[in-house]
Amino acid sequence: MSEPVYTPRGATEADRESLRALVGEVFRSTLMDEYPQLYHAETLGNCRVVEVGGRLVSHVGMTVQDAAIYGCRVRVACIGGVATHPDHRGAGHASACLDDAMSVARDSGTDIMMISGDRSLYRRAGCRKVGEDYSLSLSGDAAALLDHSGLTLRDATVGDIPTLRALHHSEPLHWKRDSDTWRRALECRQVMNRKSRFVVVEEYGAAAGYFIAQVVDDSETHLQVSEYAGDRARMLRAFAAHVADTGAPGIRWHVSGGDAFGLAAADAAGARQRESTTSGTYIVLDLAQLIDRMRPYLTEYLGSGANRLRVESVGDGYRFDLDGDTHDVPDIGGAAHFVFGTREERPTAAPPSGPLADAFPIPALWYGLNYV
Repeated sequence: MSEPVYTPRGATEADRESLRALVGEVFRSTLMDEYPQLYHAETLGNCRVVEVGGRLVSHVGMTVQDAAIYGCRVRVACIGGVATHPDHRGAGHASACLDDAMSVARDSGTDIMMISGDRSLYRRAGCRKVGEDYSLSLSGDAAALLDHSGLTLRDATVGDIPTLRALHHSEPLHWKRDSDTWRRALECRQVMNRKSRFVVVEEYGAAAGYFIAQVVDDSETHLQVSEYAGDRARMLRAFAAHVADTGAPGIRWHVSGGDAFGLAAADAAGARQRESTTSGTYIVLDLAQLIDRMRPYLTEYLGSGANRLRVESVGDGYRFDLDGDTHDVPDIGGAAHFVFGTREERPTAAPPSGPLADAFPIPALWYGLNYV
């Protein structure tokens, strides 16, 4: 007989050790310690769990936080640590937890959900890879040609939080992080599944940028930058300085498709460029609400027409309508492709021209230290 599906609920402090045992068995024993953003006391209740026989057997971790996309505030749920005990798989517990997480997120006014993975469980829910972005890499030889004299690199401390926050806030795509979020990350120093260094970049006696780069023991591995902020030409020089300091064979980082100067500067420095999506997968939880939140940004492309842009349900899909210029998508996954763009195959092509083609896609957020 198949196991019944139990009703998910929010995790509590009383669940902490049972949850540690579950994710420790499915992933690794240190997982909860590596993700304090997900498992600290104030957000633990967002994690959806199923209890069977007095122990937790399934878990979908969730944080809910605001972010800014070109000045427009959006609410984002981040999903990670999705786990079901091997003895309880196939009963639908993970699907129930994910459905519950989406319901809780919607009730809190969340616009989009980012999931740090891509598998059938997420695809069935409507998650898709989005973003028309790039992954860049700079070899050690190319880095050696960049002049990084005048730059000072040092490890960040908790005392640098105001500086890090200000630099991050200056980015056109950024998260609304409080001091505790920064502090937990600096104390843990685990970002996007990698043990990491937080590096402040200084020039002329002042902080000019920062980056977070993985710490590796393998001298054959390129360093991976999980987050950075600052003038792009200067950050390239900082990356080169870091390669020289560490002796690494090269360095990799992500660039938003909207960062034209960042791409141009990297190209001029000899960086290799590969098309990419943003990390993980996206699902749009409330399409009409997301469009409403993004209207100030859309006004820059559509003028007063941004206020006339409408989204309506058409069968299982949606229709974007601007004064009779329409674009249909077959489902919520297609909506994510249209709104944020994508590199993967899409069920309907993007409009080749017209006002909707001018306004979309909207640049997609990158996780950085918000990864769970």
